[in-house]
Amino acid sequence: MVAACGSVSPAAGPPVGGEPTTTLAGEGLGSELADSLVQELDGRFLSIGAGVDGVEVVLAPDEEALAAELLARHGEEVVLSVGRLRYPLAEAANVCPEPPAERSDPDLSVAVVPPTGSISASGIESLELGVAVTNVGEGPLAFTTGSALGTILDPSGNVVSHGATAGLALPGLPVDLAPGDSIELPLYASMASCDPEIGFMLPPGDYLIVAEVVRSGDGKVVRIQSAPEPIRIGG
Repeated sequence: MVAACGSVSPAAGPPVGGEPTTTLAGEGLGSELADSLVQELDGRFLSIGAGVDGVEVVLAPDEEALAAELLARHGEEVVLSVGRLRYPLAEAANVCPEPPAERSDPDLSVAVVPPTGSISASGIESLELGVAVTNVGEGPLAFTTGSALGTILDPSGNVVSHGATAGLALPGLPVDLAPGDSIELPLYASMASCDPEIGFMLPPGDYLIVAEVVRSGDGKVVRIQSAPEPIRIGG
C-alpha cells in the first residue's frame, strides 16, 4: 500500500506475514527436533532454533493452545514463547518499553491515517494501517524511508504492544516530495502483548497507536513520531 502525490521508487520486499518468518539456527538447526518442528509448525511460528536450554520456539501471538500441546509433548526439550512473552504466562516478564518520546521534524509531518473501522490480525500477520508523510517545509525533500512501525498504547498511555509481528516490507524506499506533497506509507503493528497481565494477545477494545517513520539522507538518520491516533481492535 503506497500512495503518493510526490514521486516514489518501488522497492522489493515480502509483505509482513506473507512469507515464512526467520528460522534461527545453528549448524543444521542443531537437532532433529528443531528440524521436525520447522516442518510441523509451518506458518504458525516466528522463529525456531537450537538454544542452550533446548529448542527455542517462538509461536504466533494467538497460538497459546499450541504452546500447551508442545509443552505437554516435549517438556524441557523446548523453550516456548507466544508472541513476545515466555510460555507459560507465569514465567513471563513485562517487556514493554517506555512510551515513545515525542520526535518531530520541522519539514516533515507524520500522521496515522485513521482506520475506517475496527482492525485485527491473526497468526503471524501484523496489523496493517497507513501513515501520511507530508512535506510541510518550503523546499523539496529527497530522502530514504521504509514502512512505519507502530507502538500501541492503552487509553492511559501505557505501551501494550510495539513493533510488527513479522518482517517489514519497503526497505530503503527513495522518496522525493515537493512542498505540500505527501506519501502514504504502510504502517505495521502487532497484536502481541508485551504485558503478561494482559495475556499473549491484545483483547478487543480501544487503544492509541503512535507511528514511527525513519528519514535517512545526507549521512543522518532521523526518527519522527506521529501524534497518538485512536484505534479499535477486534469486535
